[in-house]
Amino acid sequence: MATTFARVAGWIFIVLGILGFFVNNLFGLIQFDVAHNAVHLLLGVLGLAAASGNQSQLYSAVVGAVLVILGAAGFFLPSMLGIHLEPVENILHLVLGGWGLYAGVYKKG
Repeated sequence: MATTFARVAGWIFIVLGILGFFVNNLFGLIQFDVAHNAVHLLLGVLGLAAASGNQSQLYSAVVGAVLVILGAAGFFLPSMLGIHLEPVENILHLVLGGWGLYAGVYKKG
């Protein structure tokens, strides 16, 4: 499950990172900036690397925890660290983060 999360999250982050360089505002729901795009690209590359190696469990747990914290904090601090976090982004962060945490701590067997 952690490998699947790392692979899927990796591709999601890469697509968002690349898209953000061409679109500043996605349907009025998500705003992109260069720093945000760079973070998405970095997380995407790390996710794909973790999925193809043996670090998917660690990647899933760490990225999941960070996304849950970011998603929850975004509702109270929408301009945290200079990154604009809209409610849709917060929900996406919480959902993806929850999946990552589950994948990171869940062990089959």
